[in-house]
Amino acid sequence: MKNRNLWVSMVLMLVVSFGGSLLAFATNTSPVLGLDLQGGFSVVLQAKEVNGRMPSEEAVEKAKDIIRQRVDGLGVAEPEITRQGRTVVVQLPGVTDREKAESVVGCTARLEFRPVLTSQINPESLGDLELPEGVELPDGSEEPAEGEPAAGVKPATCC
Repeated sequence: MKNRNLWVSMVLMLVVSFGGSLLAFATNTSPVLGLDLQGGFSVVLQAKEVNGRMPSEEAVEKAKDIIRQRVDGLGVAEPEITRQGRTVVVQLPGVTDREKAESVVGCTARLEFRPVLTSQINPESLGDLELPEGVELPDGSEEPAEGEPAAGVKPATCC
């Protein structure tokens, strides 16, 4: 009785494994290779001291989130971005353009302030509001014709 149960379970395991192999072959399924087998890009980013102080944990977490947003823009499948203390480890499997990945991951953000050279009032945004004294719409009239923007004013468009 015991031998029969062993033979039945062995045959069942062979049928299941053979059926799974046939299914994988029929659907042309292949395993997804990791960073070590597929190749790719891996970098470790270490936080620096600024004015003798280390950045806070929140600042490092924010940096990790920003790096994740940048990497998502590259279209990399299953990037791994982890934080270990004040170190951020970025692993990008399957990246072929290493220079682009390095520039996206390692670049420093820059905030620039630029002066406003001119400004225009969008009459559509005014609704029923009255203009203050001395303020005129770009075409010189007080209000544009209904449904039409004032001269020199472009209607807002979305991307």
